[in-house]
Amino acid sequence: MRNAAGFSAAQSELPLLRNRNFVPVTVIVQKMLEDRFRGRVWAFLGSLTSAMMPLAYLTGGFLARVTPLYVIFLVGGVIIISVLIVLSRLKELQKV
Repeated sequence: MRNAAGFSAAQSELPLLRNRNFVPVTVIVQKMLEDRFRGRVWAFLGSLTSAMMPLAYLTGGFLARVTPLYVIFLVGGVIIISVLIVLSRLKELQKV
């Protein structure tokens, strides 16, 4: 089913989901940085994110050709959960 703009429900909500995932990063950056550095850090993070997208597309395309997709998703999920566990144990982040 499509909305008035011609997007499906999943497509129209995708930017909202992305923004919700980065709320903790936003809070951490705002609390840990001085005001005078905040703009520079946001610019750097935005540039880094944009620069990594083509690399992610190339890597994902290559991996999809040489391995089954379920392996890619399984390994990606394990990596994300591992990073979350490690980050949740950092004392510096628990203070924020």
